Amino acid sequence: MAAFLDAYFERHLRPAGIRSLDSAAGRIKALKQYFGDLPIRSLEDPDVVNGFKTRSEYARRVQIATLHKALAILRAST
Repeated sequence: MAAFLDAYFERHLRPAGIRSLDSAAGRIKALKQYFGDLPIRSLEDPDVVNGFKTRSEYARRVQIATLHKALAILRAST
């Protein structure tokens, strides 16, 4: 999953020239910390994604809107 998210960042987000590239990079870093060692197929299991939303360190320290932005990146990448 980590390599997949890195490729998404380099192939899609960076060329798009988005203004908040640093914010997106931070969200991808958080996603990689939680999902990094898992296969992409594991995202089909709702419990895995729900774990990120409820049990991750990232979810505990950010506002819900920020968590949703990270999940939007995850959805867009797959």
